[in-house]
Amino acid sequence: HFIFINLFSNIIIIQVYLNVCIYPNTININ
Repeated sequence: HFIFINLFSNIIIIQVYLNVCIYPNTININ
């Protein structure tokens, strides 16, 4: 269970990181 939670939280962290990095870039492109 702890490993699953750790992987799940890592996926969320990656998603947030991508949103923070990619979303402003798309605004700048547009």
